[in-house]
Amino acid sequence: MEVTIRHTTRGWLKPSQAAKYAAVSVKVFRRWLANGLRHSRLPNGRILVSVAAIDEYLQRFEVKNEAKEMAAELTEGL
Repeated sequence: MEVTIRHTTRGWLKPSQAAKYAAVSVKVFRRWLANGLRHSRLPNGRILVSVAAIDEYLQRFEVKNEAKEMAAELTEGL
């Protein structure tokens, strides 16, 4: 499946476009909205999500393996 959404660090997306940007289904994306993903709801009911908000939401779940990084630093000069 090829996703053709222009790469941008600014702008607003509808949930279907935002799901493609994040490489998840619309169902999963709507669950993210329910779980705290920042979004705007216009007076007509339209939901829009900023690209920055999607990136921030995903960064909250970034996995960092600090022990592995420390071991690599310690063994680097050996």
